[in-house]
Amino acid sequence: MGSELSRAALADMIDETGSTTTKHILRMPTSLDETLANDWLAVAKVTAAADQAATGRAQEIIQVAASSWVDTIKIGDPARPRVDVVDVASYQDWMTQKDFNELYASGVRAAVVKTTQKTNYTNPAAKQQIQYAKAAGLKVSVYHYAQFGSLSSAKAEATYAAAALAQLGLPKSTPVVADIEENDTVTGDVRTNLNAFWQVLSAAGYTNHLVYTGGGYTKNADVIATVGKKATWWAQYPYTPSSSSLWNTDYGAWQFSSTAQLPSQFGQSGGRLIDASIDYAGLFTGVTAPEGPRITDDRYVTLTEINNTLWADFDWTPKQSTNAVLNRTYHSIAKYEHANGSTYLRLVDAQGNDMGLINEKAVSIAAGAQGVWLSHASYATITMANTSLWADFTWNVKASSNQHLGQTVKINGMYHHFNGSTYYSLWAADGTWLGYGHSAVVALEGDSQGQGQPVDDGRYVTIAKSNTPVWSSFDWELKSGSDLYQRTFLAKQQYHHANGQTYLSLYDAEDIWQGYVSERDVQIASGPQGVWLNKSGYATLTRTGRPLYSDFSGQATGASTPLLSNTYQINGEYHTFDGRTYDSLYDLKGQWIGYMDPADFEAGTNPQGVWQSQTGYATVTLKGTSLWRNFEWQPAMRTDAVLGQTFKLNGKYHHANGSTYYSLWRADGSWLGYAHAGAVQLNATPQGNPINDGRYITITSRQPTLWSDFDWQVKSTSQTLYHQTLLSKRLYKHLNGKTYLSLYDAADNWVGYIDEAATQAAAGPQGIWLYQAGYATLTKANKPIYRDFSGQAASTSTSHLGRTYRINGQYHLFNGMWVLSLYDGQGQWKGYMNVEDVETTANAQGVWQSQGGYATISLKGTSIWKDFGWHSSTSTTAVYGQQFRVNGKYRHVNGSTYYSLWRLDGTWLGYVHSGALKLTSTR
Repeated sequence: MGSELSRAALADMIDETGSTTTKHILRMPTSLDETLANDWLAVAKVTAAADQAATGRAQEIIQVAASSWVDTIKIGDPARPRVDVVDVASYQDWMTQKDFNELYASGVRAAVVKTTQKTNYTNPAAKQQIQYAKAAGLKVSVYHYAQFGSLSSAKAEATYAAAALAQLGLPKSTPVVADIEENDTVTGDVRTNLNAFWQVLSAAGYTNHLVYTGGGYTKNADVIATVGKKATWWAQYPYTPSSSSLWNTDYGAWQFSSTAQLPSQFGQSGGRLIDASIDYAGLFTGVTAPEGPRITDDRYVTLTEINNTLWADFDWTPKQSTNAVLNRTYHSIAKYEHANGSTYLRLVDAQGNDMGLINEKAVSIAAGAQGVWLSHASYATITMANTSLWADFTWNVKASSNQHLGQTVKINGMYHHFNGSTYYSLWAADGTWLGYGHSAVVALEGDSQGQGQPVDDGRYVTIAKSNTPVWSSFDWELKSGSDLYQRTFLAKQQYHHANGQTYLSLYDAEDIWQGYVSERDVQIASGPQGVWLNKSGYATLTRTGRPLYSDFSGQATGASTPLLSNTYQINGEYHTFDGRTYDSLYDLKGQWIGYMDPADFEAGTNPQGVWQSQTGYATVTLKGTSLWRNFEWQPAMRTDAVLGQTFKLNGKYHHANGSTYYSLWRADGSWLGYAHAGAVQLNATPQGNPINDGRYITITSRQPTLWSDFDWQVKSTSQTLYHQTLLSKRLYKHLNGKTYLSLYDAADNWVGYIDEAATQAAAGPQGIWLYQAGYATLTKANKPIYRDFSGQAASTSTSHLGRTYRINGQYHLFNGMWVLSLYDGQGQWKGYMNVEDVETTANAQGVWQSQGGYATISLKGTSIWKDFGWHSSTSTTAVYGQQFRVNGKYRHVNGSTYYSLWRLDGTWLGYVHSGALKLTSTR
């Protein structure tokens, strides 16, 4: 209040934009002077403390550009709210009598002077300010800046304020305002404390009580409750106060600016500020304008009364007669309930121009911006293309004007819309509502009965319906003998009949008139070719030299010969104005081929086209695709199952998809399916083309047949080939279902063709692993032991001489060598050896090895074996220390040596482990 600025005013200046969930940012206007900046900072700190207590957010107070502050306004500016009253305090001690006189001259009629604050402050300028105000003709009211937070302090402040009023000699009827904005007052029961304040003032004779508060005060509802809204002076500052947008009209007065200036100071550097208010209820001026407060309105109205007046203002300055804008629709933005008993509306047009004030009785209230329904009966022809007919005035489209272009329609009413346009309600002849049409869409007519006048047409049309009636006149007499179905004609004229239909006058290519046909029974063509007519199917080009067209000029641009036997999709046909027929051909990729006369190809319903003969053989060369059972693409099998096999051909199809499919048959006469040309290789012989192989194979048949050719001349049936390993350089997948290998030996001699079933593929030139059981004793020194099939020995037999190993399979190598795979008794693999370099046996003890000399039993408690089935004949305990003759030994696969011992009398003792005796050379 006053130019010290109230706390509410300072709080309104806080810009909190940019605050986040974790930080509260308060921006201060840079235009504040030092005193006001300090006051603002104090309010901002209180606000920041309250927010931190409530949310826990960090606080930041910063200075921002002056543009964030409210406008500085000139008192008396008609674009701003009316300034009825100003309030002053010691901050305005600069004001002179001349300044108060200027206020009055600018329309101000009252001043509210600060007198006291708390119990220790009286405005030192109050007496002078009251005198100046009264001398200028202003009504004087006063305010007390309250800081009480308890019942006792409220009474004490009231006593202090009453004493000051008495000293100033103010009448008891003077309005006294309690300025409630200080945070100190929030701590107690504000309503109870303020009522106690009023009781003390009333007891002193001051009974005219008002309150000042605003949205920045948290307990404003309690303050208002002590006097009511109409006795409340409400503070709220728009950034840009405007006379066309008054706020808070339900309060007694509204303080809308703390930055008002006298007209003589406005715009000057250092211009001084005054608080400005509008007095809605005459709280301070004692009078209310006869029109009453501005009440916000938001209705659309149509001016429907003639000979009425639109007023520029409430001094009844005429703006214009309603006759000039009769039936126009405007927006009512405000209304005034005048003391003369009438309600007046403030109207604006769609551009925001002020149209004036109108008595509410001269308008009709509309449901929306379209205005009110206005009766209007006539006929009109829809003449504008490419615009909308509306279903309602929220601009939902009901139809396009193109759908009814040229039609004669009925109008039964209209709206003059707020946007300045007129919209007619349009009806078809059958009673169907077409929608609301803009006045520019139609041409009004006085008479639209009958067919109307002929309108030049010039379009080509195709009769789209069978049994279409053809009229010889508009007396509805049928033209005899006229069957025009699917023919194309020239419509020279058209008639838009009152029955809602359009009729076309048709001529053929010889300019012979055919009759009148309803437009609904034709399709409009883009040229003399007529319209596209639905036709489906497939065309196989079976004739050479037939013309292919790219347009409807009649000049061929291609011929059927390069496309011979191909099948294409028929996608429609044209019956042209000159009587020709063209089918439109496409491949299945959507590529257009051209137009062709249907007499020049063979038509069908199947996309594979016609059957075409083909003989010979085909080898399946592509895996991962299907052989088809039919052309509905049901798979018969995957090509993987017959890859490389050769089959017999008996025909093919050139499918519309651009591919060729061969019909494949097995040698036994069973049908395999249709194969895509890309999946097979054609050849002339039943064995098919040779396929590179490169595998090593081992012959697994005991008496295989090798062929010298595919006329089945036998090359060899030798049993000596059994288990040999050979190189298969090529293979053939024969029509008979068998695969034949072309075999070579290590000397690159061709061996012949063999059925793959008589062989087994090997991992390399070693051939396949072949079963071989038994044992091998290494009795020859310096024989190679191989770790792989490279031919390089890893060791020799010398270090293993006499040892016995288990045979676990054999390999017949490509180079002719036969090797055994040897393991010791613990399952440890020892290597490969040529079968010729070992002695083999079926016994685990190996072969008998000669040994002379004598042996003395040196270990008790072990067995003496009678055989290698481990049958014991006696124990060494029984012959411990005795000497026997040795005549041989076995090196068993278990790694042990067993000596054959004989008594000196020539009887055999048995086999004794080498660890149970001591060998000697003499008795």
